[in-house]
Amino acid sequence: LHKYLTSVILSGKHESIYERFYLEFDKDKKSKELLFVSRESPVKCISAFALLSSLSERYLGDLLASQNIECPRMLKDILPLLLPLLGEDLVFVLSCIIGPPIGLNLRNMVWHGFISTEEFQEYYFSFLFVLMATIHKKVSESHIVLSKRVQLRFDQNLESEYDFGMGTKVFPDGISKEDLSNLSEILQNSFFVVPGRLNVANEAISFFRDKRHDLFLATLLPLLEHSLRHLYASVNTTLPSHVIVAAASRAHFTTLDIFLKEKTEVECITLEMQVVNALCDEIGKNPMNFLWDLFIHTYGPRVRDHFSHCDGDPSSIPEILVDRLFSIFVYLCMKYDVRNRNEDYISSLGGNFRQIFHICDNYISCFHPRSTVQRGLATEYENWKK
Repeated sequence: LHKYLTSVILSGKHESIYERFYLEFDKDKKSKELLFVSRESPVKCISAFALLSSLSERYLGDLLASQNIECPRMLKDILPLLLPLLGEDLVFVLSCIIGPPIGLNLRNMVWHGFISTEEFQEYYFSFLFVLMATIHKKVSESHIVLSKRVQLRFDQNLESEYDFGMGTKVFPDGISKEDLSNLSEILQNSFFVVPGRLNVANEAISFFRDKRHDLFLATLLPLLEHSLRHLYASVNTTLPSHVIVAAASRAHFTTLDIFLKEKTEVECITLEMQVVNALCDEIGKNPMNFLWDLFIHTYGPRVRDHFSHCDGDPSSIPEILVDRLFSIFVYLCMKYDVRNRNEDYISSLGGNFRQIFHICDNYISCFHPRSTVQRGLATEYENWKK
């Protein structure tokens, strides 16, 4: 399949073969772009696969909605419901490649950051692309009118809502050459980034610089999660670290929401064995609030869940959200830079990097329920004065 797809790309025949698929598979017509992105580099191939798997999940959920079937939250629960529509063979193949843990489970392996470029092959992308094009063709031939569900918008939070006295964007004018030089040295000297993933971090920076927000999130979110997973396993010494950092086919592996809980609520230990999550003290209360704002709080963007499951509209990703996510990642890389031993380290960095330290070390939650109430009261008071 990979050789076939490569040949139709080189010959230009893909335009006619997949014309209808390009137009109808997703509302932003990203499938064609991802096909070419996947050919650019090993890291971009993984990022393209992550986005394609999310778009596939969205498409399959829309297919259920078209039949007035309530769409489950998890992909593994969606697939059995598709049997009457797609048949056993297609559902079986879907289950093998992106379905439950007993298969390759590539969707979760990629999105949760377990797979490195050495472990991922570009023919995985080709296989999923051709598979979804085949499913689309079957749906079209069945004359099913696809019902596109309404997506959340990431820009529903105003830029001002991300500011609780600490300012908004750290990189309002993008990344300068000096910033890039500093970042390169930080990444090379930081042990926050998991060994073997430096190329992923550099690609994420490129996407950030080029304002390719969807690919930036698809690249950075898995990297950030897996880096936090290793840190979580390192500081919570009572947990079996070899279980925490791995992905077993018959067990629930640890995910971002687990790392950010107050206690070590992991599947492999009993309730009585749970202790206070040492990650909170390790990275600090305020940076932890930063992570909670981005990923956990109900009134926040909850970017990891909404983006990876394609609940949120990728075209609505605001620059402030991307800037905030990039800032906390850079902060954690600087925090675990081997050169960071005294205050001279911070003063030696450029102004943007000192600002990142200032924001993260002194961060005040913007989306904690208390903060949203305070903001609401302040707004009503201003309205009352008028």
